Amino acid sequence: MNDAPITDAVTPFHRTGFQPIPWGHPQNWPDVRDGHDGALRADPAECALQASDDLAAIQAWLQSKQGRSPHTLEAYRKEVTRLLLWANDRDQALSDLRLEDLLAYQDFLVDPQPANRWIGAGRKYALNDPRWRPFAGPLSTASRSQALRALRNLYEFLATTRYLRFNPMAQVIRPTPAMTAPGSRHSLSSTQWAAIRAVISALPQDTAAQRQHQARTRWAFTLLYLLGPRLSDLTGTFGDIQPYPSGPEGERIWAWYILGKGHKPVHLPFNDELLLEMGRLREAFGRGPLPCADDDLPLVPRIRGAMQRPMTRKGLDALVKTVLGQAVQRLHVSGHATEASLLSQASAHWLRHTAGTEMLNVSGDLRITAELLRHTDVRTTQRYTHKTLADLLQAISLRTAGW
Repeated sequence: MNDAPITDAVTPFHRTGFQPIPWGHPQNWPDVRDGHDGALRADPAECALQASDDLAAIQAWLQSKQGRSPHTLEAYRKEVTRLLLWANDRDQALSDLRLEDLLAYQDFLVDPQPANRWIGAGRKYALNDPRWRPFAGPLSTASRSQALRALRNLYEFLATTRYLRFNPMAQVIRPTPAMTAPGSRHSLSSTQWAAIRAVISALPQDTAAQRQHQARTRWAFTLLYLLGPRLSDLTGTFGDIQPYPSGPEGERIWAWYILGKGHKPVHLPFNDELLLEMGRLREAFGRGPLPCADDDLPLVPRIRGAMQRPMTRKGLDALVKTVLGQAVQRLHVSGHATEASLLSQASAHWLRHTAGTEMLNVSGDLRITAELLRHTDVRTTQRYTHKTLADLLQAISLRTAGW
């Protein structure tokens, strides 16, 4: 890969009415229009915000989202940064954009051009790297829908607080992903999961570091496949896994405490297979099979550097994608071209969909599946009754990762 800086450089400059993006401005990109006199600005006397310009209003919106997960907040900042840079190239501020402008931006997301200016050279770079670009490539339908959902939320906030006179985003319809066959949406087939297991089982184990990597990969995929957590849930420590009493006889069940997206708490019980895999991972990192209450070993430890530091969400995503890519190759070689083609579209979130789909199949209980996946939509979760750890453990025990 050619890592030479992209030469279609953007020269920074500073003028009245222009400011750097306060939550992180990319190097070598010009300051953006602050919109202090934007065409859609409402009367400041009627505005609920003290913001004097677009950037301050956006920061107020981000502050209102502080209860969201760090990953969600980062996604919001990323989408707003993209829009600000795009608008600035059109000599516009965010508060200048009308419906036609936002429709043009929606089209732009399908294929950001010129590519040399907007799309990075094969990998992600830090904001202070001159090779940084807003996009890694054209956005998928789902990614465009997610981007527009974030911007819709921003514009609703700006209109509701009377920073803007009206919401020009209200008539922009998010793209809808293509329909898929019932039960097949983003779920792994048994053939695909078998290929993933084969890839992990074939990882070298000659050195201590290789054995740690293999155990860590197998452990992470077991958690994702059986319990359906989000990648951000895997950045905790083994101190979050403790025995809890459940049932009238006070039986103690090992369970993983998660406070995840939407700050919804849940205890996910471990069946015998999960306990065995946990012990296998901990043994590879020199620990006993069961964690103590103050256990500081990360759920998915780093191998190089400080072991007490967990893998980042970005690192976990790269780990999952590497295994999925190797499983795709294995399926091609074994003559499963269709399965390989479908798996090539997979991400870590497919494992979560698989956990939910198969849990519903084996338990037949929508409430147990909702408890496993921690549904956050109040209109959905209010219909569910809380299930005990014993109920959830019984359902989880009906499945196996098949090692």
